[in-house]
Amino acid sequence: MNAQNKPQIIEHINHPLDDTVYDVKWVHDKSDILAVGEKLNKKGYINVYNLNRGKFTCISENETHTGVKTISPFFSYSGGYTVACGTFDGKILLYDINRMSNPYYTIHKHTKLINKVECKNYRNNNLVVSASRDGSVKIFDIRTDNEVVSLEPPKDSTYIPDCWCVATGNNYIEVKSPSGGGEENLNLCAGYDNGDIKFFDLRMMIVEHEVNVNNGVCAVSYDRKDTKKNKLICSTLEGNIYIFNMDVYSEDLGYAYSRDQIVSGTCWGTPFLPQNRDIFASLGGDGNLVLYKYTNPEKNYIFDETKGCKRGVVGELEKLNFLKVSTQPIISFDWNINKLGLCAFASLDQTIRVYIITKLNLC
Repeated sequence: MNAQNKPQIIEHINHPLDDTVYDVKWVHDKSDILAVGEKLNKKGYINVYNLNRGKFTCISENETHTGVKTISPFFSYSGGYTVACGTFDGKILLYDINRMSNPYYTIHKHTKLINKVECKNYRNNNLVVSASRDGSVKIFDIRTDNEVVSLEPPKDSTYIPDCWCVATGNNYIEVKSPSGGGEENLNLCAGYDNGDIKFFDLRMMIVEHEVNVNNGVCAVSYDRKDTKKNKLICSTLEGNIYIFNMDVYSEDLGYAYSRDQIVSGTCWGTPFLPQNRDIFASLGGDGNLVLYKYTNPEKNYIFDETKGCKRGVVGELEKLNFLKVSTQPIISFDWNINKLGLCAFASLDQTIRVYIITKLNLC
């Protein structure tokens, strides 16, 4: 890339906290940021911060009985803005953004800490997905009391892997008739501490594919939630990322993937830029924030004459820029959907940072 067009990573806000922060998310269509974590007294918190002309102010402080590990905000099926939180004692707490003092609904179906909560989509959403230390992935319809789907580990197993992460994707309506009717697709990908990666097709109710990458899977990211599946990235403890070509499925090998070691330690996540599905950030355990661009191959499959089927081909990565932004691991990151290059992230040095990354429109 031309050096003049290289994205610049610029600090805008550096806000230290007294407590551990585990997850941060932008409030959609606003300049507010949600932050969750754990206090020294083992209680949890859900705070709302406002960013206005370079000032970063806490506008809402709310305490929970136990620590909060993860958060997912969305517009619900009723039109209200809901904040879903996963707690250390296995609960999902649902809040109305305008009444954050108490949850309006609590779901307690997990027996251990919830590592990740996700929503099906950011708008008109009724499904919440959770991944837990108890090894299960559960899907809840927030209009009902019970889980819609519960993906449990084998009950006779001597070892139950910890499910560290889950992501939703491929959520679109597949039109099958000229009249416009169709079926809704929804896929899940879950990653586990033993290196398992499992792909679920919820329309067909099957485990579509599974693979083991030998190291704990810290995060999984579809490049888009609400379009036909294209690619997915899994990040692991040893700094490797695995890029899956989700567009081509082979009956004998599943989805083709590549492995790239992008950091020396843990890679905590690879969030895709909302405005460009080929650009993503990698969150380093060494405190480095690295920008990458994925280049699609000329042809995304080859035809295997011996097997008589297509095999996927994976593209290549280009490092755009990097910056050491912390002395501790970056454990949470969220792009702003409305403002290109604006991002918020949290690290284990108990700090929330807001950065501006320029020239992404030139990549």
